[in-house]
Amino acid sequence: MWPPGALQNIVINNFNEYLHYPYHPTLVGDHIFEATPRWAAVYWLAHLDAPILAFSVSIILIALWRAFRSGRLSCKHAYLAVCVVFFLVTALAAHLAGARNLLQFIGVLCLATGALFDEALGHEPRVIQFSSAAVIILAALNLIWLSQSSSYTPYLATDGYRAFVQEEQNRLGERTKALVYGLPVLWLYAQQYSTAFAWDVREMPWTTRADAPASC
Repeated sequence: MWPPGALQNIVINNFNEYLHYPYHPTLVGDHIFEATPRWAAVYWLAHLDAPILAFSVSIILIALWRAFRSGRLSCKHAYLAVCVVFFLVTALAAHLAGARNLLQFIGVLCLATGALFDEALGHEPRVIQFSSAAVIILAALNLIWLSQSSSYTPYLATDGYRAFVQEEQNRLGERTKALVYGLPVLWLYAQQYSTAFAWDVREMPWTTRADAPASC
């Protein structure tokens, strides 16, 4: 929203491009989709943020139900509901390039949950303390479990490049042209293993089309 960006419509143009980006090949589970399906958002939330998702949905629904039954629905409830729905619809309307697309929505969901937490639990100190501890502990355990899972980080973006740099150091020292997908990842491992990198490289556009030309 800096003045030059607003006056030259950069913000509007970027947002329009974000909404109408054609597609982005994405790994969902163990399958790569050329155009990421919308249900992938539910998959990522359930697999990567299950504790937060379960507690957030429960807390928000309970708080709204209590407010509705007592006739105390307020502007606060409407404001939080609009924010959550707006960010969810925006995330789903735009192209999905991975679970990172949902970070803004998850942040707003957590803020809304925090704003309604005490209200949903009836302002009971012990219940609130126990529930807070449960959320933090389960989220931490979920993070530890994910970090130990072999499927958490895509194989092609990590172990495959690491092994290539270890086993093909002489090839990386050759003066040749190459197309690489995920060039920053290759650079990272080359630097970690102090491997001489003489290739003239450029980023390869991603596609899952069977008739796409193979390059190396």
